[in-house]
Amino acid sequence: MRRLLASANFLGLPRLHPTAQRLIVAAVLAWTDMATAQEITFRLPEDDPDQNSDVIRSVAYSPDGSLLAVGYGRFTGLLQKSRPGQAVVWDTRSGKRKITVRGQSDGVCSVSFSPDGSLLAIAEYPGIIRLCGIPSGRVRLTIKAPAWTPGSIAFSPDGKWLAAGLWTGGKDGVEPPGNDVVIWDVATGNPSPTLKGHTAGVSAVAFSPDGKLLLSGGGDGVAKVWEVASGRVRATLRFPSLLKQLGENDAISVDSVAFSPDGRTFITSAGVSQTSQKPEGVGEVTIWNATNDQRVATLQGFAGMARQVVFSPAGKCLATTSNDGTIRFWDSTTFRMIGELKGWGPIAFSPDGRDLVSSNDEPTLILRRVAAAIQR
Repeated sequence: MRRLLASANFLGLPRLHPTAQRLIVAAVLAWTDMATAQEITFRLPEDDPDQNSDVIRSVAYSPDGSLLAVGYGRFTGLLQKSRPGQAVVWDTRSGKRKITVRGQSDGVCSVSFSPDGSLLAIAEYPGIIRLCGIPSGRVRLTIKAPAWTPGSIAFSPDGKWLAAGLWTGGKDGVEPPGNDVVIWDVATGNPSPTLKGHTAGVSAVAFSPDGKLLLSGGGDGVAKVWEVASGRVRATLRFPSLLKQLGENDAISVDSVAFSPDGRTFITSAGVSQTSQKPEGVGEVTIWNATNDQRVATLQGFAGMARQVVFSPAGKCLATTSNDGTIRFWDSTTFRMIGELKGWGPIAFSPDGRDLVSSNDEPTLILRRVAAAIQR
């Protein structure tokens, strides 16, 4: 087990290089060669003396693993002045910075490569999404989102569409419409009809593997299944067991959604960050049948709010995190818990499914073998 100390003030999602030989650490922008233990640090641009206070908000790989994109910035609040963020792309082999795309206004909140690696989508405050060509870094298209924050973005599997989950909230008291899902044509920037239905910010979006469905989760406590072609809501999914635990001022949030690699099931992570009875919150993870949108299983027993859900690349197991400081592994067929680790924050499987990277409260990133935690 190898530990990497993270020094930044925010721990973003760490991800493993597709070759499973390098570990990308968002907080310190470093990767470690697992064979030689040689560490190279990708430093933030040095033209800003206050760069160390920036928050790493998003990390994404090019499909071939040769490039690493990082979106960062420091967003201080709707009525306070903040600095432009940046999206920086590094060569993962040499550690050299290849592209720097400076933000137009506030911090960059999400970055994502297209499936063929020819585009990098950069979502930033206030409501701007830019599509940059790779490897040139030139902005090919700028999209103005109809809301303050395009907090979650996802390319369709064929790369023709880009979806964003939007949050309302305006600068200087101005609030544009939001709390919707918008899908744009990547070639033209033209939007398809807006997917309306959420009554609070959309925090997570995911396409099905065949691109026909889109799953969204929001701060209104529901997940929605959309038919991409028609824009119709096929199902609205609720969480009655959580509703029974709500106090007067409590609110459910659906923070993470994902489809299984084979597209047969999808998963939602919902919870309440804090209740009058349980300050640590409560949460549940639910598996749904992707054909009829019926509940297949509910993974309960969390001592805190369920935060993130991740399928292993082969789809044989899934991992969950929660506020109780545990990472739990579940068999995706029997839905039986098959292992547990201590850990906090974001998690990610290596592409071969052998390793899981997580964080704890030091903050330290820990890379561990999944097999060692699973009790078959």
